[in-house]
Amino acid sequence: MAGTYPERGNAGGMASDNFDDSFDDSFEPSTDRLIANNAAFAAEFDRDHLDVRPSLRLAVVGCMDSRMPLFPILGLEYGEAHLLRNAGGVVTDDVIRSLCVSQRSRHEGDRARAPHRLWSPPAQR
Repeated sequence: MAGTYPERGNAGGMASDNFDDSFDDSFEPSTDRLIANNAAFAAEFDRDHLDVRPSLRLAVVGCMDSRMPLFPILGLEYGEAHLLRNAGGVVTDDVIRSLCVSQRSRHEGDRARAPHRLWSPPAQR
């Protein structure tokens, strides 16, 4: 670990994260690999019977952190909720627009917010 981000007081409430400044920024996997992975996933996907409307009539706004798997964290299964993600799980104008679309498709329902600190270890809160 070469360093840490300075403490941030942003709206998402994220504490400082450790980073490795030797990070390789080359694009890997390639687009071709992503398309191949999608084809393999689609070939085995057995949930195409699910309605596009979430069965729990729930929308969740969560952090886009790639380490944060919202379905397992919240005990949800495919098809149970709409997930909206951005930096910090912040409710912005764009998120409100998406929530309006979600709510109309669900014919009312509940909303939840899953900010970064919901899942992070105590040292990162």
